[in-house]
Amino acid sequence: IKLIDAVCIYSVTNSHVFNRNLMQINARGMTGAVISRLKHNDEISIPTAHTVLREGDDLEGGPGTFLLSAAGNLR
Repeated sequence: IKLIDAVCIYSVTNSHVFNRNLMQINARGMTGAVISRLKHNDEISIPTAHTVLREGDDLEGGPGTFLLSAAGNLR
């Protein structure tokens, strides 16, 4: 049996991360989130540390991605 990690899709709703890049918010360090895809204005891309998050962007990644999109303690 081959196990596959869950992939989740979340909308960016945390105003503390709007208009900031993944490096600025320390996405991986703070939440353990691994973001594999980002959808902005119907365009899908593979994010880098310099990718800026905007309100309503969709993030695809593992379960830690939820913390990035919703947690209020990311400042």
